[in-house]
Amino acid sequence: MTSEQIAPPHIPIAALRKLARHFGTPVPGFKWVDQLSGDTPGRYNEIDGIRLLTSPVPAVPYRDTLTHEFAHHLTWSRTPPFQKEPRSHGREFFEALVQTVEFLYEDPSTYVWLYEIEQIVRWWNVRQSRKPAKSA
Repeated sequence: MTSEQIAPPHIPIAALRKLARHFGTPVPGFKWVDQLSGDTPGRYNEIDGIRLLTSPVPAVPYRDTLTHEFAHHLTWSRTPPFQKEPRSHGREFFEALVQTVEFLYEDPSTYVWLYEIEQIVRWWNVRQSRKPAKSA
C-alpha cells in the first residue's frame, strides 16, 4: 500500500477544513472505518459525515474518495431546509464534484474519473468539450 492510498488521520481533516472554508460549509464529520456496506471505498450522510475505508480500493487513492464524498457534503449543504433531498448522483452532485476537484487538484484530469459512475464521466466529458481553449 502506498502513501497515496492511505493517509495519516490528520491529512483528511486538514483537507476537509480547507474545502469547507473555501466553499463556506461546516466541516463534515470524518472517520476511518474497517468496513462499509456495498463495494464502495467511502460513504457520506448528512448526520455522520464522511467515512473512508482504512483499506481503500487499490486503484482509487484515498484523496479521490475523500473528494467524491465531500462533493456529497457540499450538495447537501447547498440544499435549502425542507427541500426535497438531492439525488445521490444528480446534476447538483456533478456540479459540486467538478467544483471540488477543480479547487483541490492542480490538474483536474488526475482525479480518477474512470472509476466514477458512468453518468459523471459522460457529464464531465461534455462539460470539458464546451470549455473555451486556454491560450498559451
